[in-house]
Amino acid sequence: MKIAIINDVHVGKPLERRGVMRAASHLAQDALPRLLSNIVRLHQPDLIVNLGDLIRSESREHDENLYRQALVPFQSLSCPVLHLIGNHDVKRMTTQEVENLWHAAGFKQQSFGIKEIKDVPVIWLGMVCQPEREYKHTLPAEQLEWLDATLQKLKSPALLFTHCAIDDQNVNGNFFYEGYEQKDKRGFFLENYQQIQSLISRSKSVSMIIQAHLHYFHSKVINQVPYITCPAMGDNICGPHSFEHIPDIYTLLTLTPTQSVLKAYAREYSFAGCEFDLINSLSLLQRAYDR
Repeated sequence: MKIAIINDVHVGKPLERRGVMRAASHLAQDALPRLLSNIVRLHQPDLIVNLGDLIRSESREHDENLYRQALVPFQSLSCPVLHLIGNHDVKRMTTQEVENLWHAAGFKQQSFGIKEIKDVPVIWLGMVCQPEREYKHTLPAEQLEWLDATLQKLKSPALLFTHCAIDDQNVNGNFFYEGYEQKDKRGFFLENYQQIQSLISRSKSVSMIIQAHLHYFHSKVINQVPYITCPAMGDNICGPHSFEHIPDIYTLLTLTPTQSVLKAYAREYSFAGCEFDLINSLSLLQRAYDR
């Protein structure tokens, strides 16, 4: 089973800070159809997940039009697609407005939920941004209650996807964020990440957490559960002054009955990765793998 993940596409203006080009967002919209086509051609995934921040927010009307356009390349894909909300997606729009754009484009889903892909439960979380606290993102109380109930009912190990990280990692040395004046944790993680971690640890029903927002590849294990951060599609990995370049970055998760392997790619070349032995927790994959 293969799941291809793209995230932090940030269609919009390029991001330059302190004289360094951090992300070639101005090239993302034209590059996205090619990227998705290449992922399908090279890997034939069973699912493609957009982990959120499809756009770089500017104004409500602009964001709505840009988001609608950015969804177009996903509509013709031959495999299922799952969209998550990122903080930029709801910086000017509401969750309902983003969901309406999904529905108009043919993606009948909510901002959070659960579905099975080849017998593997896939959970995705939403988030809310607080207008008066721009860099604070949280999982609302009703979603925490839903997540708790959902995890308690699970009969098979699940994968969990979230845009904002929930693993409280050290971001020092992160190329994208090093231009900020203060390297505090403001906005890096869901504000109530400890509650989410507690639900995950208590239920013992989640085999892996896959997250975005921090723009680089990172892995961490908490209470025997791997937390993987996926790198951003358009981040500059070629040098501080590279401008007219977008590396088409994505992550591929390959599940077999005994292992999960994650590899981060720039086009067809893998530049980072990790693997985990899941023989005890993902035996249900034997059914999917034998199909």
